[in-house]
Amino acid sequence: MKLFCLGSNPELTSNIAKSLGVEINKVNVARFPDGEWFIEFQENCRGEDCFLVQSLYPNSSDEIIKLLLAADTLKRASAGRVCAVVPYFAYMRQDRKLKPRVPISFKTLANLLRAAGVDRVLTMDLHRGQLAGFFDIPVDNLLPHPTVIPYLKNSIDLEECVIVSPDAGGVERAKSFLDGLGVNNELAIIYKYRTDQGIFNFGMVGNVKGKTALVVDDIIDTCGTIKQAFELLLKNGANKVLAFATHGVFSNPALKTINDLPKNSISTTNTISLKDDIKQAVNILDVAPLFAEAIKRIHTNASVSELFKW
Repeated sequence: MKLFCLGSNPELTSNIAKSLGVEINKVNVARFPDGEWFIEFQENCRGEDCFLVQSLYPNSSDEIIKLLLAADTLKRASAGRVCAVVPYFAYMRQDRKLKPRVPISFKTLANLLRAAGVDRVLTMDLHRGQLAGFFDIPVDNLLPHPTVIPYLKNSIDLEECVIVSPDAGGVERAKSFLDGLGVNNELAIIYKYRTDQGIFNFGMVGNVKGKTALVVDDIIDTCGTIKQAFELLLKNGANKVLAFATHGVFSNPALKTINDLPKNSISTTNTISLKDDIKQAVNILDVAPLFAEAIKRIHTNASVSELFKW
């Protein structure tokens, strides 16, 4: 087995290697003066299971090109199996045509990975579970629950907690958290609608009065949705509002918004390499052991489905 870091998330890759008890293998990722990328693996990979760890952020176009070139290089070097370990998958919100003459970008990426020689994809918390069907190769879509559920159980009074979906599309994810926590919690759903004046108003279904409201989502981007959710839940009587999202994108003006919210109210994982100022403002949960276990099971042809029990 060979484990390679292509540069987008070296800290997570290092933690995965420590959990596996292996060294990160050597690959040279360089850039020519004209901006083109160059990939060179510096050891023999013939017949090996090769795992390329590459989150597709912050410079998604560059990270995608590096992953494609690395996969093609390994195939031409007679590697056994090439597995793309993509903790955060860019473009997963562009998964359908909302209007004419626009791409289905995620499907394009799926096609590119297969064409480059990727045999399997290991990722986490795709925007919608059915996105795994966009690939014509095996996909293991891990959930962060084995890491997050124990953390929540130790940090929140579950008897006074209501799980909140920030939109109708996230109900399935919220329900999975409800089941994972193993208590008889209630579920609330936030929705938004457009008025005749073209202004979005937010409403909710469910009761959070006197409770701790835990908003769960897959992605925190600008924090605009989270901020509106906090305001709505507090307005509806919640004693406290917390938020967890698997992938912390934190585009501008996320940091300013986070600083306006109660301290330590937002948690995320390390699927994306976060800047230092963001690290100081949010709680970060390490999913490296979960990825390491999945990699080990893929390498030994063991069941990965066991990781979906928590």
